[in-house]
Amino acid sequence: MYCASCDSPDVRKLSLVYESGLTLVKTNTTGIGIGAGLGVGGASTRGTHVTALAAKAAPPKKQSAGVFLFLTVVCGALIFANHWWSVGALIFLIAYFNGREKFDKEYRARYAAWDAAYLCDRCGAIAPPRTLEASVIPNVTPLEGGHEALEGGT
Repeated sequence: MYCASCDSPDVRKLSLVYESGLTLVKTNTTGIGIGAGLGVGGASTRGTHVTALAAKAAPPKKQSAGVFLFLTVVCGALIFANHWWSVGALIFLIAYFNGREKFDKEYRARYAAWDAAYLCDRCGAIAPPRTLEASVIPNVTPLEGGHEALEGGT
C-alpha cells in the first residue's frame, strides 16, 4: 500500500495510530502530615492521555441529541395543550425515528470511512491507501547468465 498523496510506502492504519497514542492513567497518592494537628489525606487520578497525533487520528464522534431534545420540548408542550396532544405525539414519534435512523446511518458511514483510512508518515495525509497495481510493475526479464552477469563474471 502506498500513500495516495505522495506515493510513500510508509502508511499506517488510522485506528492503530489512534490506539498507539492513548495512555490510560491511574494514580493513587496517600500522605500523613503533622503540624498543629495530625492530618491524613489521599487522592486518586484517572484519565486518558492523548497525543496530538492520536487526536488527529481519532474516530468520528456521534452527533449530540440536541435536535431530539428540542423536539421533545416542543412536542411535550403540544401534548399538554389539550386538543393538540395527538398532533404533538405524532410529530415527535415521526421525527424521533426518522432522525435517529438518519444519524445512525451517517455515523456508520463516517466510521467505516475512518476505519478504511491510513495515515502517511511522510506527508501526514489521511486517506484510503493506493495499492500497487499490476500494470505499474515493470516487466523484468532475467539477464542471460543469471547473477553472474550482474557481478561482471562470464
